[in-house]
Amino acid sequence: MAIWLPSVVLHAIQGFPRFWPLAMLGGFLWCTGNIMVVPIIQCIGMAMGLLIWGVSNMLTGWATGRFGAFGMDPEPLGNPTLNYFGVALCFISALIVFLIKPHIENVDQTAERTYSEKDAGFINERDPLIPPFSGNSPSINTVHSSTAVKVRSYDSTLSQGPSTSGEHNSPVEGGVTELSFFQRLPPFQRKLAGIIMSIVSGVFYGTNFAPVIYIKDNYEQWYGNCTVSPCVEHVSKQDIDYVFAHFTGILCTSILYFTIYCIVKKNRPVVYPRVMLPAIISGVMWSIADISFFMANEVLDESVSFPIINAGPGVVASLWGVFLFKEIRGKRNLVILAIAFCFTMAGCLMCGLSK
Repeated sequence: MAIWLPSVVLHAIQGFPRFWPLAMLGGFLWCTGNIMVVPIIQCIGMAMGLLIWGVSNMLTGWATGRFGAFGMDPEPLGNPTLNYFGVALCFISALIVFLIKPHIENVDQTAERTYSEKDAGFINERDPLIPPFSGNSPSINTVHSSTAVKVRSYDSTLSQGPSTSGEHNSPVEGGVTELSFFQRLPPFQRKLAGIIMSIVSGVFYGTNFAPVIYIKDNYEQWYGNCTVSPCVEHVSKQDIDYVFAHFTGILCTSILYFTIYCIVKKNRPVVYPRVMLPAIISGVMWSIADISFFMANEVLDESVSFPIINAGPGVVASLWGVFLFKEIRGKRNLVILAIAFCFTMAGCLMCGLSK
């Protein structure tokens, strides 16, 4: 909802342009790629995951725009050779990232601290949303009683009031929260699963603008061979005129997936009230950023905008992973990350100059 609301404002500012249902398909593609984010972080961490799906996103968006796919017209470039070299450097940076070994805390070291017996019977809102785990833990395939969290019902939470520790407890429902399927995998399989999901997620992200570009490039299909007003006016060439339909697709798909989740959980979804406001703020920030992405595609074309825009999130996420989450540690990993950054930045610069 937080993503969708800014698009309503933009739709009104643009004078309520025509709503194209096909553009909603782009929202479906983005949202489908986005539901893989949590398991990806569980498998390989945020920094490594975002770098991989960012490069996959970049390559997919670049290829569909440069060569034409799904009925889109190929985009001409001023210097194709420079563009190809730039994309190649970005791809090499992704291969370099594979050498990083993310550090995840040992479940036996953190389970007592995070899910202690004094908290048995409810989820404390200061507990991490993604339970800690470690590929080096010998007991990763078993769920200990200390890591199983019995979740108290909403009515029980209200009747018992706040905890004696002063924390506000989350009124969530469910059975027992355990390590996820991916967290139980052996280290190599878990890392491989995270990499595969990152690549697949990036492909969905990279094709989410395709429906909008298809509509723009194939307006003759809707109005025959008419190329003068008022025919062409019905098919806007401004990308931001399709933002409302695109974001409506995100909203509808999110509702669909959440409904499926509620059914799977037998109407006992785990909800954390403490993250509601940060989620709203994050959604609005992302919405503004993606609207800017639409505008960049219109001015620069996908073959140029995708390499440049997708470099930023990977760099920022990696810095979070290094300085805040401590996922990337050690001289070896930091050197590898720095080299990957250099390749990525050089590739983005070449792509930008190729226009």
